[in-house]
Amino acid sequence: MRRTAKIALSSAASVLLVLSACSSEGDGTSGVGFEDCDDNPLECNSGERIDGGDLVWALDSGWNGWTNAKAETFSLSQLTVIEPVSPGHIDVLPDGSDDLDTATWDAEPELINEDPMQVRYQLNPDANWGDGTSIGYDDFIWFWYAYSGDPTKCEACTPPSTVYGANVESIEEEKENSFVITFREGYTNPEWRYTNVILHPAHIAEANGFTDWQTNPEVMAASVDYFAETPPLEWSAGPYRMIRAEVGDYAIYEPNQDWAGDTDRTLDTLTFQAFNDTDAIFTEMRQEAVHGTAPRRFDPNIIDQLRGAEEMRHNVAPGAAWEHITLNTQGEFLSDVELRRAVFTAIDVKRLNERVYGNATDELDQKLNHLFGPDDQYFVDHISQTTQGTGDIEAARQILDTAGYTWDEDDNLLSAEGDHVRLDYRVIADNVAAQTKAELVQFDLENIGIDMNIDPFNSADLTSMLGEGEFDLAQFGWTANPLFAAVPNQQWHSASASNFGKLHNDDLDATIDRIQQTLDMDEAAAYANEAVAILTEEAYVLPLIHNPALIIVSEDLVNVRDNWATPTRATYNVAEWGFVAQ
Repeated sequence: MRRTAKIALSSAASVLLVLSACSSEGDGTSGVGFEDCDDNPLECNSGERIDGGDLVWALDSGWNGWTNAKAETFSLSQLTVIEPVSPGHIDVLPDGSDDLDTATWDAEPELINEDPMQVRYQLNPDANWGDGTSIGYDDFIWFWYAYSGDPTKCEACTPPSTVYGANVESIEEEKENSFVITFREGYTNPEWRYTNVILHPAHIAEANGFTDWQTNPEVMAASVDYFAETPPLEWSAGPYRMIRAEVGDYAIYEPNQDWAGDTDRTLDTLTFQAFNDTDAIFTEMRQEAVHGTAPRRFDPNIIDQLRGAEEMRHNVAPGAAWEHITLNTQGEFLSDVELRRAVFTAIDVKRLNERVYGNATDELDQKLNHLFGPDDQYFVDHISQTTQGTGDIEAARQILDTAGYTWDEDDNLLSAEGDHVRLDYRVIADNVAAQTKAELVQFDLENIGIDMNIDPFNSADLTSMLGEGEFDLAQFGWTANPLFAAVPNQQWHSASASNFGKLHNDDLDATIDRIQQTLDMDEAAAYANEAVAILTEEAYVLPLIHNPALIIVSEDLVNVRDNWATPTRATYNVAEWGFVAQ
């Protein structure tokens, strides 16, 4: 059972719902099952389920590890495959309300002191790891150390963010199943209710040889590596238990009989299967080998095919994921901010969005703020104040000329040292839309004399490619949600392992730190916009568009619907999935 209450956040929660209502394709035969999602987002495509069935859900990319405690393995596909076995916390639902996982928690987190900030967490007494072991104190400590960024706790660990772990002062068990986390002086978080504090079972680490993880930071790091490399076949705190898996390929689950939730799971098995592209998924769905998907990327031309596929239900709406181009600020050439500004100026974002997504949605405007949507109360247009994304070749050339760049007789761009400017653009292989975008960018940069090489990579290698800095330009997506306070630290702070382009700006770091020094949402948002302004001036990340979100399900699949407000989207209620009772 989950307990639901209305969210008290930035208006970002309602913004994307409004946008979704404007562009849903839930009418006629093209959206049967989703036609009432705008008016009834929590119950659309719902129905009574039969007992039994083997459901196959397709992912449009693989994954390279089993934990989100390492930046190198952290990805949306990884989050998805770990979700059915992980302890829950508070999710945001499709209607903007928030949802406490009462299988794990007995009550919502409680702020018991502001200075220093102290938060009480109360576990459900029945919450367990599926092997007879209760969730407890050591699990809080393991999560803290893994996300601390502190080499005295976890040697050479690279969590995707240290916003939480680096600011914990202590964790105490005040009584059975009740824990108080005390944070460092000066640290606050306006979104403290939504902070995750548990991930993996500490006793499993100990059972596999990492007995000294609390006192030896090298052993602690080794335990993180263990969870990254080992599929969670020994444990589950979620509604399903993983029974077989191959990293980057598939994971198969059956109902977890020890789960403390009270939602009946009707499926015999659930399978997450990775594919390289949506064309392959669509083919498998026509053959009834796959029952559904909510891809992060898709060829917009597939929409025409879906409109004629009566055995499938689909919906397209503005999603939470947004695409961008990130530059490697430590690269041979792109360490120069003036070159970065010229590159972003030369790229015609409007044309790119129209060419790639014009067949899928009318919502083609460039994203103009890295954090907030255009109807959000905190939205400030930072991009239009610059030439970034305009495709203004003359302006881009002027930036370069002023910065001391020249061109040879063949119009090849030369650095101030006389070197030809050559850049590598990394793009996901076998993805038509991504390849089209890369070719458009290549054309734009040729117009300012840059020789740009398009270098494909396997989707499962995304995080490792980014983490190792093997790019000059990289096109990928972040998934937004109604929470914003932790995002700048994770993506742009110089100390973050997820700051893939290695931007280092002391003013930006200081501004990001201030976001976590207030409980006032308005003040935090003001600091967040200051951070976006600095980021934009650095020409580090060029926002493109909020990706249109596509979901496809077979006509006999019920209780499956998209959720714009959570990174894993449709799998937020996986315990309720099933096949319709005829």
